[in-house]
Amino acid sequence: MNRLRLVLLNLISISLIFSITIHSQINLEPDGYFKTLGFRFLVYQNTYIGGRLGGLEMVLQGKRVLDAGNVVCITADGKKYGYYDDGTDKRGERTVDQNDGKVSYPVELLPLKLKYVMNVISDGKSIDVRIDLDQPIDWKKIKEFAFRIEIYPEEYEYKTFNGGGISDYFYEQHMGRRVLIPEAKKIVIAPEDPQRKITFEGKNVVLSLRDERRDLNVSGYMLFASLKKGSTEKSFSLKITPSIDHDWTKEPVIQVSQVGYHPDQKKIAFLEVQQGTKNIQEMELLYLNENSKLESVAKLKPNKWGDLYQNTYYTYDFSFAKNSGQYFLKYQDQKVGPFEISPTVYESAWQPTLDIYFPTQMCHVKVKDFLRLWHGACHLDDALQAKVDHKGKDGYAQGVKTQTKFKPLEHIPDVNWGGWHDAADFDLPSGSIAQTAFWMALAQEEFQTTRDVTTVLRDERLVNLFEPDGKNDMLQQIAFGTKWMLSMIKQVGHVPGGVITHIGPDYGSSGDPGGITDGLIYDAKLGKTEQRNGYSGKFDDRWVYTDRNTGGQYQFVQLAAISSRLFKNIDDSLSAECLRAAEQIWDFEQSNEPVNFSSAYNPQENKYHSLEMAAAAELFITTGEQKYREKLLSFIPTIKEMPVGKFNWTGFNLVRVKDKVNDAAFSEVLFEKAKEVRADLQEKLDGTPYNISVRLSWGGNWSVLKTAAKLFYFVEAYPDLFDPELIYSTVNYILGAHFASNHSFVSGVGSKSATVIYGFNRADKSYQPGGVISGVTLIKPDFVEYRGRAWDWYQTEHVISGSSAYIFDVLATDYLLNKKR
Repeated sequence: MNRLRLVLLNLISISLIFSITIHSQINLEPDGYFKTLGFRFLVYQNTYIGGRLGGLEMVLQGKRVLDAGNVVCITADGKKYGYYDDGTDKRGERTVDQNDGKVSYPVELLPLKLKYVMNVISDGKSIDVRIDLDQPIDWKKIKEFAFRIEIYPEEYEYKTFNGGGISDYFYEQHMGRRVLIPEAKKIVIAPEDPQRKITFEGKNVVLSLRDERRDLNVSGYMLFASLKKGSTEKSFSLKITPSIDHDWTKEPVIQVSQVGYHPDQKKIAFLEVQQGTKNIQEMELLYLNENSKLESVAKLKPNKWGDLYQNTYYTYDFSFAKNSGQYFLKYQDQKVGPFEISPTVYESAWQPTLDIYFPTQMCHVKVKDFLRLWHGACHLDDALQAKVDHKGKDGYAQGVKTQTKFKPLEHIPDVNWGGWHDAADFDLPSGSIAQTAFWMALAQEEFQTTRDVTTVLRDERLVNLFEPDGKNDMLQQIAFGTKWMLSMIKQVGHVPGGVITHIGPDYGSSGDPGGITDGLIYDAKLGKTEQRNGYSGKFDDRWVYTDRNTGGQYQFVQLAAISSRLFKNIDDSLSAECLRAAEQIWDFEQSNEPVNFSSAYNPQENKYHSLEMAAAAELFITTGEQKYREKLLSFIPTIKEMPVGKFNWTGFNLVRVKDKVNDAAFSEVLFEKAKEVRADLQEKLDGTPYNISVRLSWGGNWSVLKTAAKLFYFVEAYPDLFDPELIYSTVNYILGAHFASNHSFVSGVGSKSATVIYGFNRADKSYQPGGVISGVTLIKPDFVEYRGRAWDWYQTEHVISGSSAYIFDVLATDYLLNKKR
């Protein structure tokens, strides 16, 4: 009997050991990535290598620590391949071999006619990356051929590294030292930190550790596994051994609006925990009383919503809390807040965006806040006609003709006033500027703001923050964007693509843009350093990309028509100019074939005429002319056939104009389409716990905000179909009740917000108050992430159109909860 018991105990022990081993070793999943508890290694699930979101990626203890793993090559004449997403590497189909535990990824470097296969396997403790070439390297043509992978700086600042007889630590900023370890067989990073330690070992390669942040500021530390110069090997490999904490668990995240809530709205907080977490405890609502003491309001167990993206989500409904004051939420050892409950909570939440963010994005002016210089007057030498048949930076393009009266590289006059830098890269895209001014104009028309805290001095090219000048700030900003577009149309004859530098380092510059160009108009007859009478020989002026695009034309018509209404009896000259330009462009597009020319940030018209409908709607509201009404009525059959996705573009414009059109058939088709919109929306709402429709990619937040702004008009027109909570939920999401963290995504707004962002002051790890960042990213297949890193533009970039939609949404929320009632 004892012998039988001993055998059973041994069998149980062996079974437990086997189970622990299976669950603690690195395994290949059917989807083609490797994982174990606390660890993931992705193989081209994501492909945005240039943005540090693709290739080979590693997540260790809940943090992405390695990324952009791929093969790179430098030719003898200095050309680089594999460094950027430039199409020079033809990527094949990824294959997963479960039997061999291997993922294979074939690639061809097209300019070199060189093929290789990247094979990734695991022995249960390490990852082995093997590169198999179809031919030996021709060293007469190639200077360096390597596999490289990026080490994220923020996870390794001040941690040590060693290899090749060198030991040191990682600096927070680039300090001029580009090669940290020139040559080694083995490199270890963060050996003192079991949560971050990684060991790299190579075969048939030389390892090196480099700091590449100076050359490309989105880069970090780079681990290179380079073929030895002269090597005839057709195969080389890198072994990556992480220090994995199999007991690691993700910290719970309480997600709540960091600004707060109106007493009468729903108040839902969210709890994000690692899937498999048991024993969910009570969450506690705390109130800061008049004696400055925290008192418990309620302890309630949150309700399970479901599983999503490796996490389980719970909801905590505290809508019962209606007393005004400051509140906190507590779960286990985590406490978030303060956030406010008050009828006036939204009155100021939009103001930093108008007061600081938009003024500091203004081009062609100096911007000051008393002693602080935000930036100098910039790009006063705008702009040169772009070269024809040319692809520029950031998706800008010029066709085979200029479509203007100007020759390539000829100066286009009087376009150096107005417009906002789109994001952090100092360009002026017409599409973004039109859309930004459009949402501001709608916000002003609907909610009639009166704020005046900014002075704009045209003759001095000076903007002073928090110094009133007796003029409405929202109208000043709308005019600043609209006047730039009007000046462009006056010179070019239509809406151009926009303005951007043609110089690589200027495009990537950070800091004060006032010194990027010399402010003097380029004259090819002058010497490079010669200056004379406002001209210089320095070829640094930005270029205007001038192709006509029908979608962009109609988008401007919308803005100009609204602006004409807004400025009537305020600036009648501007009002009249806006209407003339809108009608001129409308008439031209109505009598000419539409053109869809792809250039950065310009909308493309579709076969359902979405943008044309929107333009007709705004012109009819402005003028009341029957030709625009008749045009709208002619679209009834088209509206019936429009897919919901296309109707979502501009359906809100039609909803806004339906009462003025006053036609039963028109109203009926819009009502039927609104029901389709609501059904489609519900499917998307059901996909997250947050009562919003969101895609977790670059620009996700801005899409959420624009969707909510459009939905406002459906809420107003069809209150039985559309609940105002759709708007409120969006604002809550942006202000902290969202995936992956609880930061407010509006910099400086809320008790915890995104204060390290990708803006023009990103090199200083700073921010512009009021800017709205892109937000959470889904690292495919199922890892949601917000890191708060300055160089992750797909998460932390401020962009103007999303920020103006945020202003609209907050004003709409305040209106629906207060003023409308």
